[in-house]
Amino acid sequence: MKFKLNDIFVGAIDRIVMCSGDKPGIETNKRMTFLPNTIYSLTDPVAVQYIKGEIGDVREKMVLTADLKAQLESAGIEYEVKKCGTCTSAKPKAFFNPFVILEDD
Repeated sequence: MKFKLNDIFVGAIDRIVMCSGDKPGIETNKRMTFLPNTIYSLTDPVAVQYIKGEIGDVREKMVLTADLKAQLESAGIEYEVKKCGTCTSAKPKAFFNPFVILEDD
């Protein structure tokens, strides 16, 4: 599978990515840094599922501002808005997958 960061990112993002472990049925976590305008390729089936958002939580969490909302909508990125129910002064946050799948094997 080939993928890249969404075009709204101008800097690198770090992620703890779920990957296949040494033994069948065991997953491990690996720290990875993803840079804008870089195409990545993965063959590990667990990591592929994670990047696609099928397992774990790959989503980026950012405070939802008018600018961010406009960027997400103009880029066609699906997002979910959540706000802490117990914090009266909490700002709504946008949750979205920071990756674009370019080629699915």
